[in-house]
Amino acid sequence: MPLLGGIRPPIAVLCVLILGLAGLTARVLGPGEETVVPKAVLSSQQYFAEDGAIALRASIDERVTDLERTAESLSAGRPVKPERVLSDLGRTYQKWTGTTVLDLESGEVLAARGETIPLSWLDKDVLTGKRALTPRMVRLETGDVRLMTMAVLDWADRPQQLLLASSSLSVPAINLGPFRTMAVVAENGEVLGTAGFEQAEALNSDQERKELSFLHQQMSRLADQAAVRTEEHPVRAKEPGSRGYPGVSGTLLGGQYNGRIATAGYASLASSDPEDKPSHAAGLGLTVVALLPVVEQQASDHGRELYGLAAAASSSCSGSSRRPSSGRPCSGPCCACSWNRAGSPAAI
Repeated sequence: MPLLGGIRPPIAVLCVLILGLAGLTARVLGPGEETVVPKAVLSSQQYFAEDGAIALRASIDERVTDLERTAESLSAGRPVKPERVLSDLGRTYQKWTGTTVLDLESGEVLAARGETIPLSWLDKDVLTGKRALTPRMVRLETGDVRLMTMAVLDWADRPQQLLLASSSLSVPAINLGPFRTMAVVAENGEVLGTAGFEQAEALNSDQERKELSFLHQQMSRLADQAAVRTEEHPVRAKEPGSRGYPGVSGTLLGGQYNGRIATAGYASLASSDPEDKPSHAAGLGLTVVALLPVVEQQASDHGRELYGLAAAASSSCSGSSRRPSSGRPCSGPCCACSWNRAGSPAAI
């Protein structure tokens, strides 16, 4: 077979394949384009969200228990005027933003304190059936969302009265630390309350205000994703709760800005013991999201591309420079062969 530049055609093809292998290896082992966040950082966000969900669930269940106990205590004694009921309730507890006593037969408002509670959401399904008198999420005319808690005042010689109490869904009072924010999210992804965000007026530069706007956008975006994921049953969830958490929890990655990437943990409200101790809060479909921006890290170290090229070249050369198994030298000259026609290693 005629030579082409001193190399037989099959050998030329082999050299091209070797170079292709070297390039492919360099591509695979070279620097990655994806950003990596340390697992410990993500786990920390998930644990913060779980702690927040536990605290919020306990707070909501406590409000329900307090109102029910108050109604039971009043119903066990002599009838009390509606104004007196609300006055005593306000002195004992300061956790409600508004309270109302309603006549269940006529629908007439007998007394009211604090912010006005809308009544259009009250219907037969709210007052009867399996979910009667369970807490509800209600939007006020101002656009704010309130948690409505209900209990019945029942005296023998009077029509039944409904005791209503509204409260805000504030973020649990836990130590968030610097740069961390937390939000309470409805089942449709709407952010109902936040904590940890600085006020734009308190920032000193436009750059800080832009970063604050970026964090608000990321919280809204990640809240939507968390609400979708927490709809799954904990057993079937792709990211089941860690540390034995009874609800659904996990982590999310957001966008990047100014060298930092938004990381988030989320957790749904769940009863600590669903079988023996059901939770009213667990049925509201709420999720807690914890957000923290962290410095970006590359997926691989600089210089792995050269390492990949060297590895490919080394593997290809070592394979072609091996003496034939028959013990005879190659039949023709080869640029990658270290054996000459005499059967001994070529001098370098």
